[in-house]
Amino acid sequence: MEDFTKYQDILNFSKKHPNVVYIYEVVGVWDVEIEVEVENYEKLKSIINEIRDKFSESIRYYETFLFYEEHKIIYMPMII
Repeated sequence: MEDFTKYQDILNFSKKHPNVVYIYEVVGVWDVEIEVEVENYEKLKSIINEIRDKFSESIRYYETFLFYEEHKIIYMPMII
């Protein structure tokens, strides 16, 4: 991020957005990762543009990753 004064605003916006399913505050290359679920690519572009419009002065760089399928992980096997 370029401007950390808007960091909390980005988190609050993400928490309230209906398509955001996870928000990760991370250490390393990125400051925050926002995971969204959308019906199509046009909806994803719309959300990205919405974030860029609201927080353009704070976001230096962003990257997108597309996942077409998410597998359920069971950490503890069920015993019958």
